[in-house]
Amino acid sequence: MRKFNSMYEYRLDCRHLVQQLPCQYHKKSGQTCPTCDHYEPIQTNILIIKVGAMGDVLRTTTILPALKKKYSLSRITWVTQQDSYELLLSNPYIDNILVAERAVTFPVLLAEEYATAINLDIDPHGSALLKLCHAQEKLGYVLDNHGGIRPASVEAEEWFEMSIDDRLKRANKKTYQEHIFRICQLPYNKERPLLTLTDAMKTFSQETCQQYSLSDQDIIAGIHSGAGNRWENKKWTLEGYNFLIESLLGDSPLIKVILFGGDAEQCRNKHIQQRFPERVYNINTQNNLSGLIGLIGICRVLVCSDTLPLHIATALKVPVVAIFGPTSHHEIELYELGTKIVSEIDCLCCYQQRCKREPNCMQMVDPELVVRGVWEFVK
Repeated sequence: MRKFNSMYEYRLDCRHLVQQLPCQYHKKSGQTCPTCDHYEPIQTNILIIKVGAMGDVLRTTTILPALKKKYSLSRITWVTQQDSYELLLSNPYIDNILVAERAVTFPVLLAEEYATAINLDIDPHGSALLKLCHAQEKLGYVLDNHGGIRPASVEAEEWFEMSIDDRLKRANKKTYQEHIFRICQLPYNKERPLLTLTDAMKTFSQETCQQYSLSDQDIIAGIHSGAGNRWENKKWTLEGYNFLIESLLGDSPLIKVILFGGDAEQCRNKHIQQRFPERVYNINTQNNLSGLIGLIGICRVLVCSDTLPLHIATALKVPVVAIFGPTSHHEIELYELGTKIVSEIDCLCCYQQRCKREPNCMQMVDPELVVRGVWEFVK
């Protein structure tokens, strides 16, 4: 207990006291430190560095319950990029989020001391941060003295080798989660990604339902038709999506289709909506992550390729029909609530962003399989 010039006493080692602001319990009910039932002293400081793709950030949250179980009286700090901040903001296991782009992040990392620091990004940024931070134990990937990236422990070697050898990447049958749990030296029990629906997310989905007269009796199928600007080869064909929507709308008058996507998907989504002007709704979620999450949460099923919406759906327990081509379907965990559609072609899992082969893996996906996959979850 610490006492300053006033008559009051404070527990400055409590994990709920974040950045010297009044804690949530003091704000909500006026709780004071000497009599507070929520006091949790920090005995272990944990650092997680995951700054990569948003979908990877979200599916990495699976490690948090196991970390908290291993280090019960711990304070967990997570370094991520600004785009992913909202994915982590309401996570009950995270005590502090540091945004990589903000100037304050680097000096904070240098000033603090950690019992365990984990970097799961095989890139110079995350590896440099792990190199520079003060930690008794470092797991994952670290920058060496010559600027190269190296595994910081034996457990990180398998995933590292897969990143530099396509043969191992194609041969892999383990999920991403199995790999990162091993890197973090944690037991894996098929933990799900953690994502909490906030009031803003719920409000956006409710307002959208009112705007388009969507009711509880409607069967809402969500479709994310693109894969951003980087992975052109991960996109399923427009012809395939048109076939899927035509089949769904023809089979049931209760089916309504929501087309998700940002600016990168708008050309495709507008093309689809022009063909199906009724019961198909194109909603631009550019710069609106809350809206995207809220809308996926009201879907009976989601159809997409290997993108962020897939991981949002698995976190929210929304069934997914996931279409794979250039990326590994083995690495994706659907938690027995989804179907993987994979074409039969000899160059699968090539990790090529663009492909000159005709027909390519995504063009060879049988749309009938996708239709059957959707009906498995909407009947």
